[in-house]
Amino acid sequence: MLGQAMKGHRDQVIIATKFGLRDMDPGLTGGSAEWVRRSIDKSLRRLDTDWIDLFQIHTPDDQVPERETLEALHDLVVAGKVREIGCSNYDAERLDSAIDISQRDSLTSYRTIQNRYSLLHREPEAEVFEVCRDHDVGFLPFFPLESGLLTGKVTPEGPRPGTRLAEWPQDRLDLFMTDRNLRAVERLTEWLRTGTVRYLI
Repeated sequence: MLGQAMKGHRDQVIIATKFGLRDMDPGLTGGSAEWVRRSIDKSLRRLDTDWIDLFQIHTPDDQVPERETLEALHDLVVAGKVREIGCSNYDAERLDSAIDISQRDSLTSYRTIQNRYSLLHREPEAEVFEVCRDHDVGFLPFFPLESGLLTGKVTPEGPRPGTRLAEWPQDRLDLFMTDRNLRAVERLTEWLRTGTVRYLI
């Protein structure tokens, strides 16, 4: 469907996709060179396009050397199948190390990192942002609204029916609906009600 929508307009569209979290073939891990190659070919077929603008590894793979993943991604850039590469769920040390490998061995370097970041989860500010600034790496947040927790659609009694959180299993929901998070949302909601935020609008 997306491929059909892009017909004749591909240069006006930026496609970012990930690989390496699930649906891997038996015997392969997410960052292995073979899986990187298979993943891009699957993505190109599925999206009916000749290239991906941003190809991101979904999560670190501790079972293969980072250099193996970077070499495979570099080959995709050289082949014209990928324009830029990125990572996700990397901590500052791992991101910095990966960039060092790329610079030392003349490989394509990660241009973006996508990590969890919101008003309730500000961990990237401690170290990841610094690495991004030092190496000109773009930061893409996921869960910026904490999957709906920051939208006002969630109360201590639970999420509203029909929302994303309402469809989650209880064990996963419990990770978001902590007492700390709910108190923070309550304070934020009250702050918005008082009108003290109006001067920012």
